[in-house]
Amino acid sequence: MNTIYNHEGTEKQKNGISSYNRFDVNLVFEKLDLKDGNTFLDLGCGAGDYSIKASQIVGDSGMIYALDQWKEIENRLINKANLLGIKNLMALTSDIKDRIPLDDKTCDVCFICTVIHGIDLSKYCKNLFEELHRIIKKKGKLAIIEIKKEETSFGPPMEIRLSPKELENFIIEFGFKQISYTDLGSFYMVEFEMV
Repeated sequence: MNTIYNHEGTEKQKNGISSYNRFDVNLVFEKLDLKDGNTFLDLGCGAGDYSIKASQIVGDSGMIYALDQWKEIENRLINKANLLGIKNLMALTSDIKDRIPLDDKTCDVCFICTVIHGIDLSKYCKNLFEELHRIIKKKGKLAIIEIKKEETSFGPPMEIRLSPKELENFIIEFGFKQISYTDLGSFYMVEFEMV
């Protein structure tokens, strides 16, 4: 992670930098347990590496929505998918603090990687997690990867990092319960399901 997201807006990712090689991606996808035909939303997709990998797992009958706030990222990801012959990926431009441009109960898995710490949850928590509750299917899940709240030589300032418990405290009041925690070295993944 070479860019710091921060909710004061002093620096934002705009070039599709990815955390993809910072931890065991195969372990992440093993835990996500995607199936052929699933619909996967990569919220704050950046370079789109997770979307590309997910597109191979869900197959032609599945669908990948890759959403980021920068139009340049959408254009890059569309070009990358075209070059790779990927037909089940739709790139979208939208700010995740606003309404997510998907229909109700669309997603089997909503995936958010190293994005949440950059959102001022004191302002946007309600809208974000109500929207996620709206778009995730009844048996679907929400998976969030964040950097641990401990000293590292990279990543966002300590004051905007979230521990798994802090993250859970924000989310549970919006109809989710935590179902798993995965240690990813300097990162962690927590998964939630609808209650």
